[in-house]
Amino acid sequence: MNDSLEENISTSTPAATMSPDQMAMVLAFYNETVAFEQMIGIIIPSIFALIILIGVVGNVLVVVVALHRQMRNSTNTLIIGLAVSDLMFLLLCIPFTAIDYAMPVWVFPEWTCSMINYFQHISAYFSVWTLTLMALDRFLAVCFSR
Repeated sequence: MNDSLEENISTSTPAATMSPDQMAMVLAFYNETVAFEQMIGIIIPSIFALIILIGVVGNVLVVVVALHRQMRNSTNTLIIGLAVSDLMFLLLCIPFTAIDYAMPVWVFPEWTCSMINYFQHISAYFSVWTLTLMALDRFLAVCFSR
């Protein structure tokens, strides 16, 4: 790999005027950077997988508990909506981001890039508006309680 990098350096680049020691330092830094990127490509997706696992289990439990007959009220309905938006983010956004970290190039069709961007924004908006409605619900409950 180092040979091809040295062969591609033309005489017009600053690298062509480097001493052999300087070139060795640059190549060592390049190799360290490649090794670091490979390590990140393993560590970050592993952390994301753990986040997905914990998040899906937690949000599914929230939905299951909040759907019980005795738990039906406006606040819990909004909590279910928040859990659904979290599930949407966990299942439709994070896996693709993890794969993006793990792979050096985008491995999916081009249209999926726009789709993922769309889902990230929709799930964020869904969360923000649900939290806004929860705040309004609590405000109305406190200010206009019977």
